[in-house]
Amino acid sequence: MAKILKYVLGLDGANRFESFYSVGAPAKDFVPYSAVDNRDNHVTDDEFDVELFRSRWHRDPTPAERGCMLSHVKMWEDFVASDADWALIAEDDILISP
Repeated sequence: MAKILKYVLGLDGANRFESFYSVGAPAKDFVPYSAVDNRDNHVTDDEFDVELFRSRWHRDPTPAERGCMLSHVKMWEDFVASDADWALIAEDDILISP
């Protein structure tokens, strides 16, 4: 049987993890994953490939976009390093149902 790793991505302290898990059983197997909070714009060009972003979007990334994209990259790196066959990734601002 395939192993599925379930993540829920969100900012620590944003209080949205509580809402996500409030639905009970459908959310219980999701592992909280702390997003990169770049609201203070601390992510450097060494950590984020600005040129690749520019080539795709034809503009500079915002601090929030840098944080968001790095969050997803780090989650994927975690998944690839695991023994799971599949990853299911949810954002903390959704409510799932059976």
